[in-house]
Amino acid sequence: MPRYVDLTPTWATAVRVYCAVLRNPHATAEAAAAAEQDLLRLADIVDSAAEAESAEAAAIRVLAAAAHRLDRRRK
Repeated sequence: MPRYVDLTPTWATAVRVYCAVLRNPHATAEAAAAAEQDLLRLADIVDSAAEAESAEAAAIRVLAAAAHRLDRRRK
């Protein structure tokens, strides 16, 4: 049975490569544009994750407050 090996680089590795491309004076304009595009895509992903985390934290605070009120009413 063939085995699948995922060689997708981590974002940390990809960012290091993109930074090297952007610092390289001999990099093509196409390579620099691709690096910039992926870095901006990463920024969008991180921003979306932060928004989702913030919304989740707010929901947890609301639920915790509601649970606290219910506990007080039961006593």
